[in-house]
Amino acid sequence: MSKKINAVSVTKLQQTTQEEPFMTPNIGLSAALVCAGHKIKDLDPQNGVFVFHHTNDLDRDVNAYWQDTLTVPAHSYCHTMENLMEDRMEMLDSD
Repeated sequence: MSKKINAVSVTKLQQTTQEEPFMTPNIGLSAALVCAGHKIKDLDPQNGVFVFHHTNDLDRDVNAYWQDTLTVPAHSYCHTMENLMEDRMEMLDSD
């Protein structure tokens, strides 16, 4: 339970302004956001961080993810996780 609370705190700290991108190294969160319709803007290969355009809808979905209330299709989520893991590995291997 404390891990979930800490993760929520870290996520909220990252959300300082709408002008700044939202960044997370969490592949589960990233897959859920993609399945919810958000597009990955960039992947920082040095840190393995997924970068998203920061919007109010993204904030809502990030909070729903950490509250375990975000609903996404199970098959799409699993497939997206696999793709993101492959993308991250390819980016890390190319450095």
